[in-house]
Amino acid sequence: MGANIKHLKLHQTRREDESGRISCNYVKGSEFGSSSFNSGDYGIYYNGGFVPVHLHQNIEEAFYIVRGCGVMTLGSEERPVKAGDLIPIPCGVRHGLRNTGEDLLEHIVCSAKL
Repeated sequence: MGANIKHLKLHQTRREDESGRISCNYVKGSEFGSSSFNSGDYGIYYNGGFVPVHLHQNIEEAFYIVRGCGVMTLGSEERPVKAGDLIPIPCGVRHGLRNTGEDLLEHIVCSAKL
């Protein structure tokens, strides 16, 4: 009985000035032998901060918005997002996130390999 829990050292936070965000990778699947879990990340976007539209061919993601509001690009659509929203991103779908509010936009994202 009990959970299989492993303490993992958090990775260094780094500032990405060109996009107005701070990103922190908490854990990678390779650190505990997972073949499907890819990573767990935390991001902070300043007013106007963003992650450019991109896609992953073999990785799906789920974004949970912790604080603030913004716009998530999903394929050819742009959708408003706010604190409390959970946004699944299937593999192969172009996506990006931009802070359009006055406050910080914070999110947690988990990704899995297919």
